[in-house]
Order: sequence, then structure tokens, then C-alpha cells
Amino acid sequence: MTKERRAENSPYITLCDEQLVSLMAEIVLLRRLAMLNEKTELPNARAFIQRYDELQREFVRCGKPDQKITIIYGDLTKFKVINEEYGDTVGDEVLLAVGQKLAEECQLRPGDFVANPHGDSFIILLIADTKKAACTVENRISRNVHQMRISARDKRGNMRTISPSIKLKYVISPVNKNINDLLRQIDCAHYEDPRSF
Repeated sequence: MTKERRAENSPYITLCDEQLVSLMAEIVLLRRLAMLNEKTELPNARAFIQRYDELQREFVRCGKPDQKITIIYGDLTKFKVINEEYGDTVGDEVLLAVGQKLAEECQLRPGDFVANPHGDSFIILLIADTKKAACTVENRISRNVHQMRISARDKRGNMRTISPSIKLKYVISPVNKNINDLLRQIDCAHYEDPRSF
């Protein structure tokens, strides 16, 4: 029997192959988890930046480096009150429900992308370059989130209904803008009028 033949039949090689397949599956899972917010299962800040970079490359490749996009950014209003009155577990359920609603809303338009970078903040990337399109999506999302009803027990044990709401702002920007500059612009818009969030 040749060396090659013995190697093919070796249980050690088979074990290594199985371990390699298992290790590769774990790496794929870890990469996926590294891009998700653990509470809402939406893409996180890292995934948002990656998607923005991909869009930049796509538009440059298509010969449209000055294409404009819309970023809608917002926080849940009075989320701290929900956590205080109902507890963190219910707060997490509200975040998950709102995240799912935003994901549904973004499936209505191909190319739109929603992320939950942290806490109760959400960011939506739209392939839209007009105020009219941005306002239409912003208003629809705000309305549909506000129409949600979530039943939960407060800390006293009383069953109550939570009607979450989200205050959104948008920025229309060329896709070739540096992502850090764009995020600073969004933060400035937020801090100029913090009562609107």
C-alpha cells in the first residue's frame, strides 16, 4: 500500500476534515453574530458601516459616485420610562418588537437597510435622494410604530398596553461622503434638538 493510499484511509485525516468543517461553521456563525445587535437581532453599527461602504463601491462601479442617499436616524421616545415602569425585560421585548417592525418596513423597498447600532437607537439607510421620498418613508415608519400595541405587566403586576413611538430625523447626503463625517452630521442633528428624540 502506498503512502498516499494509507493517508486517504487514515482516520486522523477524516477527523481533521470534520474538525475543519466544524471550525469553519463556527467562524461563519461568529462573523454573523459580530454583525448583529443581540437584543433586536438587527444589524449593528459595524454592519451599517459595512453596508454603507458596499453602497459607495457599487455606485462608483456604476459611474454614479455623487448619488445621494438618505439616512433616517432616531430613538424610541420615553424608552427610559418604559424600563422604569415595566422593567428591563419588557424594555427588551419592546426593542425587539420595534426592530422587527422597522425590518418589515424596510422590506417594502429594495435596497433599504435598517440597523440598531446601540440601545434604543435605530438607523435606516434609504436609496432615496429627494426630501419627498425621505419624508414619505419617515412618516410611514413613525405612524406604523406608533400604531403598535404591546401588552405587558408593569412592575406592580398590572396588565397594561404599551404604544411605542419613535422620533425620526433624516439627512440626505452624497454616498461618497466619508462615513465618519456622515455619522458626525447625524449626531449634530440629534444634539441640536435633543427634545425631538
